Amino acid sequence: VEKQYLPSGGLVKLSTISTNNSSVTNFTFDEVFSSTYDQYKIMGFISPTTNSVVGRFKFRTGGASGTDYSSNQYVWTHFGHRVDTSHNVGSDIGGYASEEYGAISSHSVRETTNGTFQAIDMNVFDPRRNLMSRQTWHGTVNYHNATSDRHFVGTFGGRMNDNVDATGIKFYFSSGNINYGVITIFGVVK
Repeated sequence: VEKQYLPSGGLVKLSTISTNNSSVTNFTFDEVFSSTYDQYKIMGFISPTTNSVVGRFKFRTGGASGTDYSSNQYVWTHFGHRVDTSHNVGSDIGGYASEEYGAISSHSVRETTNGTFQAIDMNVFDPRRNLMSRQTWHGTVNYHNATSDRHFVGTFGGRMNDNVDATGIKFYFSSGNINYGVITIFGVVK
């Protein structure tokens, strides 16, 4: 059997952005979504320069010189479990039905010198609307809260309320910059 007739599958690395103690405003991926793939896997972490900030993302439109899609069309939710320094556990739920960004979590991330960060494993489905009229996303998140000294592990997800032809995505914090981090985007082979 020739290789061309064997089943294909897996992930194709499309782009990586990283920073090491350089304080960048955001990680912007333009022209990363195309008609080649309907699903994307996004993995990595970002660490803030400022305490008590929330990790967010916005889809981008317009190709290589893209612009943020900032209309109140993002629907998102977050559900997480937490543990504090006294071993108390609990759960947290957050969300919003009409926001101008997608949230990775509904609680703030702690900025510390010992490397507290927000780690994500995210899936984005049909950002170019090849199959459906709305994009969706879901993923897992792991981070340390800024004000309560609690560690969170949770899920997040959402969808768009508008027909957005997303060609890219931008990750950032609600204020301040990204001090350390690496995010890689993969296309999922059909």
